Amino acid sequence: MKRRTATIISTVTEGHFGPNLWRDERGVIAVIAVLLLTAMVGMAALVVDLGWLFVVRSELQNGADAGAMAGVVELALSGPTDAEAMAVAYAIRPANFHLTQPPPGPGAVAVSFPGTDQVRVRVGPTAVPTIFAGIWGISTADVAAVAVARLERRIIGSGPGNLIPFAVNRDLLLDRDDDDDGDDDNGITRYSIGRTVNIYPRSNTRGNFGLLDIDGGGNANADTVSWIEHGYGDVFIIPESAGHLQVSGTPGISGGSLNGAINSRLGHRVLLPVFDQVTGKGANTSYRVMDFVGAIIQGFRLTGSQSERHITVQIVEFSSPDLIVGEDENTSVNNSLSAPVLIQ
Repeated sequence: MKRRTATIISTVTEGHFGPNLWRDERGVIAVIAVLLLTAMVGMAALVVDLGWLFVVRSELQNGADAGAMAGVVELALSGPTDAEAMAVAYAIRPANFHLTQPPPGPGAVAVSFPGTDQVRVRVGPTAVPTIFAGIWGISTADVAAVAVARLERRIIGSGPGNLIPFAVNRDLLLDRDDDDDGDDDNGITRYSIGRTVNIYPRSNTRGNFGLLDIDGGGNANADTVSWIEHGYGDVFIIPESAGHLQVSGTPGISGGSLNGAINSRLGHRVLLPVFDQVTGKGANTSYRVMDFVGAIIQGFRLTGSQSERHITVQIVEFSSPDLIVGEDENTSVNNSLSAPVLIQ
């Protein structure tokens, strides 16, 4: 019995808990390592593909955003037909797509109008080739992006390039209603879109053609000419807290020196400051600027007799991403101005 027991113990020790067991464990570890390596490679491939799809979607979103913003501006200026064409053109601009090649074509863009002042742009779906997911039989993935922009009319200012320094008397612009205050029941100031008016100043702004010294720097002819030709080159904001801004006039400018600058803007949309009060004359002229209006300059004459001088403009809608939207919901609005904002 003792010998048999010893044999059994020896067999168990050497056969199951000795060198053979170590060889078995090494085999198991090798299998686990292979499985883990496969999983890690798979995860890495998944991360690479997801990252690439994220990049493509980000660029498609850039296109959708640009299309919606441009489209809603054109909606304000020209109507839905031109707005759709503008949205498509901006959505597929090559500048939106640095890595997505080839960029999507017009057929990949869908434009709709959820509201009278909204544009929705969808870019895609675009079939994007995967890099590693083909191992699992996934050779492409559909990616799309959507953006919705609307028009915001709480405008308190303008960025560079829009505003020219001819001040307009508010009384010339108003579309009078029964209350004779130019406001409708929703508190929107109604300017007479489409009306042609002569904004050349008369007795209340003699000596400076209604020109503003926008930056308060006592500007010379060269500054005024530049502002007319290219728009004021900085930000101009009417404080929401006050609702108006006092701006000095620009005296001593010869009307003939402005002819070339105004000629360059004939037929173009411009943004004009609107005043409701003016004090002083010449170098002491001060305007209370409280609004803006869109206009197209149709004709002018700044020399000759007072009765012959005129600056004739047509009141139009003006919309631009460079207009500055107020933060206070109670900020006054008018029907002439709008800026695009993304809401999706």
